[in-house]
Amino acid sequence: MTAYAANAEAYSRAMGRLSRRLADPFLAFADIPRGAAVLDLGCGTGNLAVALAEADPSARITGIDIAPGFVAAAQAAVPTARFIEADAMALPFETASFDAGLAMLVLPFPPEPDVAAAELARVVRPGGVVAAAMWDVTGGMPIFRLLADTVALAVPGGGEMRDRLYRIRLARPGRIAATLATAGLTVMVESEITIRVEYPDGATFWSAWSGHSGVLGPYLAALPDEQRVIAREAVLAAYRSGSPDGPRSFTATAIAVRATKSA
Repeated sequence: MTAYAANAEAYSRAMGRLSRRLADPFLAFADIPRGAAVLDLGCGTGNLAVALAEADPSARITGIDIAPGFVAAAQAAVPTARFIEADAMALPFETASFDAGLAMLVLPFPPEPDVAAAELARVVRPGGVVAAAMWDVTGGMPIFRLLADTVALAVPGGGEMRDRLYRIRLARPGRIAATLATAGLTVMVESEITIRVEYPDGATFWSAWSGHSGVLGPYLAALPDEQRVIAREAVLAAYRSGSPDGPRSFTATAIAVRATKSA
C-alpha cells in the first residue's frame, strides 16, 4: 500500500483531481443517514471527508490512512473531523464503533483486501452501511489507456508497467462486491459512477501523471533521460490526437458497491 502513498501535492495533481469529482456522487450513492458516525477508510488528502462535511455538517467523521502526509493534509482540509495514521488491515477501533464505513478508491491496495474488508465490516454496527468504490481501470479509464498503452509502445519495458496497472485488484466489475460479501456483508447494489475531469493542456496532463507515486509515476521517473523524453512526446502526441494542444475532457468510471451489515 505504501507504493501508492505519494506526497499530498503529487496526489492532488493526479488522482486527487479525479477523486474530488467522484466524492459527491459516491456519497449520494452510499446514502448514509445524517448525523452518522462515519469511518473514511483510506482518507487520502481528505476529498471525501470534505464532501461529507459540506453535505452534512452533523456527520461525525473519522478518517484513517497509512501515509502521514495524507493524514496531515486531510486534517487541514477538515479540522472538525478526526484523522489518524493507521493500517486498514488492523483498524484501531472497537467493534461496531461506526454507523457507516466508506472506502473510496482504497480497498484494492492493502496487501490483503479481504482482511481490510473484514476490518471495515467489524467496526460498523449491525444495520450499518458499507460503501466502496474503485475505478474500472481496464474498461472505464481512458486516461489510463492513453497513458499506459502509449508508454507501453514507446519505450522498452513499458508493457510491464501497463500490465501492473491493469492487474490492480478489485478494479473490475463484480470484484468489490465479492470481497464485501466474503467479509460477511449483504451486498445491496453495484453500480457505475462516471465523472469528467478536465486538463487545460498536454503539459499539465503529463506533469500530473508523471509525478504521481502510483504505478505510472515511479516508472516514468526511473526511465533514462532519453527514454523519458520519448515517453513524454508520445503521450503528448496521444493527448493532442492530431488537433492543436489545449483543453481536453476525459471520462472516468468507478464501480461502486453498497452493502449492509446484518443485524
